[in-house]
Amino acid sequence: MAKRGECSFVTKVRNMEESGFALGIIVEDSEVDIDSLIMSDDGTGDGITIPSVLISKKDWSILITGLLGLKEEERS
Repeated sequence: MAKRGECSFVTKVRNMEESGFALGIIVEDSEVDIDSLIMSDDGTGDGITIPSVLISKKDWSILITGLLGLKEEERS
């Protein structure tokens, strides 16, 4: 997992793949509604082979809570 940050989604996923990741999960680090975002290849995505997905900050919190076995009130 990685926060969305300043570089493009494609660049982030390529960096993850080159680091040995089998899957790229990019977390939107703002409160923006990701349902309204349009994600597209910036022209440099050719050759990326790992699957990738963008998830919201809220969904990230739920995922981390489940992975760490935290109760809802324990996550921040």
